[in-house]
Amino acid sequence: MVVVPRFAAVFGCFFILGSGAIQSHAVSLGEGLALISRSGREIAVSGAETAILQSGPILAGSAWKPTVDVYARETLLAYQPQSVFGSQSVPVAERDSFSLGVKVRQLLFDFGRTDATVRAAALDVETKQLETALVRNRSALQFILTYIRLLRAEKLLALQEQEVTRFEAHRNDTRSLLEEGTITENDLLQAEVRLSDAVQRRLQAENLRALAAAQTNSLLQRPLALPVATQEVSGPAAAVAENNLDEALATAVLERSEFTGIRKRLASTEERRTAVRKEYYPKIYVGGGYDYTQNEFTVHEGNWSLQAGLDFNIFAGGVTGEKLRQKERELFLIERMREQLLDAVRLEVQEGFLSLQTARSRVGATERAVAQAQEHLRLQRLRYVEGVGTATEVLDAVSLATTAEQNFLNARYDVTEARARLGFAVGSDLVAAWGGDVRTTGKGEDHE
Repeated sequence: MVVVPRFAAVFGCFFILGSGAIQSHAVSLGEGLALISRSGREIAVSGAETAILQSGPILAGSAWKPTVDVYARETLLAYQPQSVFGSQSVPVAERDSFSLGVKVRQLLFDFGRTDATVRAAALDVETKQLETALVRNRSALQFILTYIRLLRAEKLLALQEQEVTRFEAHRNDTRSLLEEGTITENDLLQAEVRLSDAVQRRLQAENLRALAAAQTNSLLQRPLALPVATQEVSGPAAAVAENNLDEALATAVLERSEFTGIRKRLASTEERRTAVRKEYYPKIYVGGGYDYTQNEFTVHEGNWSLQAGLDFNIFAGGVTGEKLRQKERELFLIERMREQLLDAVRLEVQEGFLSLQTARSRVGATERAVAQAQEHLRLQRLRYVEGVGTATEVLDAVSLATTAEQNFLNARYDVTEARARLGFAVGSDLVAAWGGDVRTTGKGEDHE
């Protein structure tokens, strides 16, 4: 046996999809959710946007800090400044001079304008953090659904392999009976054709499983061709409002971060409207500084100053009034968005709730059908071997058993998907609810 170096095996997995020589990497749902919540692409983008907004309160609050301006300049005049006294001209300043100075200004009171702006900026940061939490939850839902899709594809592949095995068993029975001379060659031809069809369906199932594995790797930011071994999941650690629609709707209104974000956005806009209104009020300040101008004709070339005063904008061309009207329109828009969000969430919750109830009802019905179809297949094979049944009855029984098993499998995973969608709809933290719900009793086989 040739031992492949580890680095060569890792390198080869980038190019060979499904190679048996490459060891599958087992990924549980909890591990994937932890990775997605820490370093998912959308979460990283939203986190970066939050970091940018965190500068807002600092910038707005800087109005309370003193401003310090320093200047230095050299002045070159075409003529030396002079004053006329009687019939004589007397110089009052040098033709060329150097000046420097420092000015300090401190805002004392602006009737709450700056404070309102700081509060609005802080609310913007909190709103963005809620959006990041929503992005995190949505990314978690996407990964859960992708992982379930991979599990479903694996189980469907196993069923297709089982169907191929059943058709092969029937073909072998047909060959034996043909050699005994109890049947015609037509039965063997039928068996060969149905077996060929089953092999084609198995190949399609293998492709679907490979695609689901690639999608899982994409979300985990891993090479797409890296083999993946899964672990079975059953659902969230704690069910939230899965049996009562009214309770689910009430929970969604309380828990969905979008509603909290809407309220904070509304409060932020109201604070900015308050800040705009304060533009009609004056700003009270104190200031001072030191100025030096080179001039041998003055007694004091340098001088200190201290000021106290107010700035009052009498007219700004209607800008302040238009800003107020703009904020009023924004408040109206946010209220309409809240109503639209409420309707959308209610519809989403109802859809998730009904889908869950439908999927659960299908599980019981399809489970009974599986047992019946398997027993029917067993009886038809016995009848055919005994010479009292036909090949068509056996072939139909194999297809019927596979269909019943697929229906049961799909119903079970439809329940799991519906629970995830309903959990997101009511505002559950999917990472916390699903991260620990992994059956660790065994690892799934990699079929790639």
